[in-house]
Amino acid sequence: MKTQYAYIHFVRHDRDPSKKKTDVWEIHNNKSNDLLGYIEWHGPWRQYCFFPEAGTIFNIGCLADIDAFIREAMQNWRKERDQRRSNRVEHEDREGQRDGGQVG
Repeated sequence: MKTQYAYIHFVRHDRDPSKKKTDVWEIHNNKSNDLLGYIEWHGPWRQYCFFPEAGTIFNIGCLADIDAFIREAMQNWRKERDQRRSNRVEHEDREGQRDGGQVG
């Protein structure tokens, strides 16, 4: 996943899997390393969103980089979700075969 852009970069937080299922990313200015905001999961919208720090200003180039980053994060999330679903179905199929396909 691309994390370095012309004027900004993204740093992933280490997460406790028992508390958070999705990644949180900090956005920093390349020159000053100032914190500009976060990319994190917004449950009500079921997608990653940009949460800017108060008083920050962004031009169209930085916003395009943030947009590209979120699009890639969503693509990765969908792949992981689909893989989890596939693994679950395979596991349920194996369990059903082991039980002889009987319910109950």
